Amino acid sequence: MSETKIFNSAYTTVPDVKAGLDESQHWRLLVKGTVQGVGFRPFVFRLAKKLGLTGRVYNNSTGVIIDLEGKSETLEKFLVQLKSEKPPASTITEVNREILPLQYCGDFQIQKSAGKQELKLHVPADIATCPDCEREIFDFKDKRYEYPFTNCTNCGPRYTIIRDLPYDRPYTSMADFKMCPECQSEYENPNNRRFHAQPNACPRCGPNLGFVSLNREESFLLPLEETIARLKRGEIIAVKGIGGFHLACDAKNPQAVKRLRERKKRTAKPFAIMAKDCETIQNSCEVTPTELQILQSSERPIVLLRRKKNCPIVGEVAPNLQYLGVMLPYTPLHHLLLKKSDMILVMTSANNSEEPILYRDEQVLKKVAGLADGILTHNRKIERFCDDSVVSVILDKPVAWRRSRGFAPKPLMVKEKFKVPIFAAGGHFKNTFGLARENDIFISPHIGDLENLESYQAYQDTYRYFQKLFEIKPEIAAFDLHPEYLATKFVQNLEGVKKIGVQHHEAHIASCMAEHGLSEPVIGVAFDGTGLGWDGRIWGGEFLVGDSKYFQRVAHLKYLPLPGGEAAILRPAQMSVSFLWDVFGEEMYNLNLPLISKLGIAKTKMVVQMLQSGLNSPLCSSLGRIFDAVSLVLNYRAEITYEGEAAVALEMLANGDRVESYPYILDFKESPGKIDLGLTLKGIIQDLQDGVSPSEMADKFHTTIIEMVSSVCLKIKKEYDLNRVCLSGGCFMNRILLEGCYGRLSSLGFEVYFNSWIPINDGGLSVGQAIIANQRENLCA
Repeated sequence: MSETKIFNSAYTTVPDVKAGLDESQHWRLLVKGTVQGVGFRPFVFRLAKKLGLTGRVYNNSTGVIIDLEGKSETLEKFLVQLKSEKPPASTITEVNREILPLQYCGDFQIQKSAGKQELKLHVPADIATCPDCEREIFDFKDKRYEYPFTNCTNCGPRYTIIRDLPYDRPYTSMADFKMCPECQSEYENPNNRRFHAQPNACPRCGPNLGFVSLNREESFLLPLEETIARLKRGEIIAVKGIGGFHLACDAKNPQAVKRLRERKKRTAKPFAIMAKDCETIQNSCEVTPTELQILQSSERPIVLLRRKKNCPIVGEVAPNLQYLGVMLPYTPLHHLLLKKSDMILVMTSANNSEEPILYRDEQVLKKVAGLADGILTHNRKIERFCDDSVVSVILDKPVAWRRSRGFAPKPLMVKEKFKVPIFAAGGHFKNTFGLARENDIFISPHIGDLENLESYQAYQDTYRYFQKLFEIKPEIAAFDLHPEYLATKFVQNLEGVKKIGVQHHEAHIASCMAEHGLSEPVIGVAFDGTGLGWDGRIWGGEFLVGDSKYFQRVAHLKYLPLPGGEAAILRPAQMSVSFLWDVFGEEMYNLNLPLISKLGIAKTKMVVQMLQSGLNSPLCSSLGRIFDAVSLVLNYRAEITYEGEAAVALEMLANGDRVESYPYILDFKESPGKIDLGLTLKGIIQDLQDGVSPSEMADKFHTTIIEMVSSVCLKIKKEYDLNRVCLSGGCFMNRILLEGCYGRLSSLGFEVYFNSWIPINDGGLSVGQAIIANQRENLCA
């Protein structure tokens, strides 16, 4: 008989069952989505038994197959409850029904997985420890008391232990551990919480902890106790988690944090912390209900929280920042470590900045020898690295900065079907890539900046793994226009695919549109630090109009030279000089600016010579670089150690008050329109000389950008009759800017959208690239 699509996540229809309510039928349901490794088969078993239905359920490489026999009315009830009562970690994107001849099945059964077919299922992400398992590890009467690898069908490792699909124990790193009779009994009991829990284990049969000393001190305690004792002494310990190793130290110990910064050569970039429970976090940070909900979610990301004035966390954990990146424990090992030690721990990825997190034991022994004093490890192999996810809550909505553990490799489901399989290579910074098929984009975990061999190797390995896992052979490869980006070079070396170049800022806007299901033309505001434009110049202050098939650049910030090229990202004083020179020329030297006196006349003149000669000074329309320039004018910093540090300092300098704006010039005589912030800089210099406080000037600058955005959008609305605005790009990680633009545009009657769970920074580019390539599949770069 023919197969009927009953519902998917975008469209829901009532099944047309042409049978009397008392007539028995045989339904075969194919359920697609995240339905393996999340307790879905046991849930189906219990639901079928409750309703008195007969049949079977099993995994295949497309999803979950359910054969059901019973009265039509009961089958309909099953379908409703299947969707409404599904396990919390599961997602159902589609259910297809086939009506077959009655077979008079016996009792309902769970059967073994079918062999590999065309692979179209969703691979489960790692799930934080559930309340039931947490309770067990602290119950001294329980056989899993203080067992660091406790899990069940509702929680535990998934993506990071999978070697192949279907998701069954022999295809995971738990194949190395044979279940004891008691665990096997739990695994086979459909009424048990561990029924078909693939990583099921206990102290008798499962993985165990080990401790390696790296500072020649002997270890006499059990691994966990040794770790706690050393952390309390101020030592730095590498801790093996689900998706890699963290470097941990006492977040209240200034010497320990300082040592960690020195060893990791990480001068100022903030560290994340982990606290044992919500009460501990609330003693240190202000926490809104939405932030609390995300902290406690099964994904357990790092959430950015505002420090309290009496926060006990050492300032050096996040120097000069009002926010801390905080997470709750997400494995039993973390729960035991945090509660038994009663400490708040720095938990930073065991890697060099923007390299992939270390996850192989042999890697760690080599690479952390100079970083850590010891290693708390275990013998359950991590098959795939997966760094922590990072989320900020702005306007009471999540804004992902990094989509990784807990989310990857769950797909984004989009409205319009992909015509052919597509590989989207992503960007150079904060890289993710995507593989798209049918209505899904499978997004990789965070890989990092593709600036070194380790990151590029991880990128290639993860791409090959995704291809194997999802059995997707792309016919199109989408890439960023920048010819020197390693992701772009990777695509250029691929054979047998059509290659489509996608402009950086168009991809930002398309990612926002895809997440919100928008297909009609929008006004796109894309603000970030860098991205190659169609004209070969560096863009980053862009106003676009269009849908995902075609975008028109209708306005942008005035081009300024970027002395030193993209290397100036870590030398923003050079951009400050460029901005000042463009506005004031030689008069710049007479302004008595702290920036020039601290930078030095000789260095300033050297930058001016670069500007005058055009040597390594590409033209740039980036708002991110303007933020850098203004930040250094207001508050000179001799050293910038990570991208965006100067811009973040400017945000921290502001109070977030809406004040008067500085003047600026909009010139729409020609297309695209130009936005000149020269008068803005003149106003800032005047305020600086008049003794206006840096905080007030920072507020005025933010207000200026917000007013400029609303003015330009009003002009575009008038000309193009568009009312929807999409905000995307790394500059919108700035809370004041995003809240201000959203509020001002909304007050003017615009419908305003911004990225939420798809990263608003370059981590979301792969999604936009896939969407645009699908629309332009007849075009070749």
